[in-house]
Amino acid sequence: MLTPLRRAPADQPRDLRGHLLACHQRIRQFSTTARRLGDPSISPAEAAEGCRAVRRYFTIALPLHVEDEDRSLLPRLVAARPPSDVSRALASMHKEHASIDRTLRDAVALWDRALVDEGAWITERSRIGRVGARIEELFEAHLLLEETFIFPALDTLLAPEDKDAIVSEIRARRAQPAGEAAPPK
Repeated sequence: MLTPLRRAPADQPRDLRGHLLACHQRIRQFSTTARRLGDPSISPAEAAEGCRAVRRYFTIALPLHVEDEDRSLLPRLVAARPPSDVSRALASMHKEHASIDRTLRDAVALWDRALVDEGAWITERSRIGRVGARIEELFEAHLLLEETFIFPALDTLLAPEDKDAIVSEIRARRAQPAGEAAPPK
């Protein structure tokens, strides 16, 4: 099966780092699924299921994670006057969000075509796989940067009440109705 399993609500982490790492785990799972969509051994039905899953994840869940980082984490860490390596990592994180978004827009267009026309998945399979591999590559570097420089700074730069406030903001974002355009039928 191509699509990763969803976490049960009871499995949700309670602390900030746990929330962020859980998101990173899901990003990695869906990035791998996106790459595997180019595998000629998967059936058209599996490809359609995978396209729906990655499209949904990257158009609904990932934008929430980006908001978590850009609107909740980034301002607080910048205000805490981090050391230069963390400052550079924060600037890179924010800049990379835009470049990843451009790649994802291209991927969503391909996934949409594949959902509308099974023949499109067959003829575009190698391109879909290349775009998926690019997504996986971009995210691996991006997530490693965050996990190496930014996440360790959470404990040294943010007060417990700041971390609790960020977790509350993360939860509030996910409690709002999702604003996704419906995939083609």
